[in-house]
Amino acid sequence: MKITKVKEHIGAIVTGIDLSEPVDAATQKKLYGAVLENVVLVIRGQAHLTPAQLQAAAEIHHAVCGGGAG
Repeated sequence: MKITKVKEHIGAIVTGIDLSEPVDAATQKKLYGAVLENVVLVIRGQAHLTPAQLQAAAEIHHAVCGGGAG
C-alpha cells in the first residue's frame, strides 16, 4: 500500500490496496494514521467492489476512526 500526499495540509491518494479482501490490523492502523494526517483519503482502484464489499470497507473506516464496530 502506498499513500501519496496531494496537498500539504489535506488529502492523500492510497494505492496498492484491494478493499474486497480482508484488511489486516497493521493496514488498518496505517489507514487510520493517514486519515489523521491527511483528513481525506482517495482509495484508488476500488470500482470492482460489490455493494456488500463497499459496506464492509465503510465499516472498517468507521471502526478505525473511532466509531466502533457495526
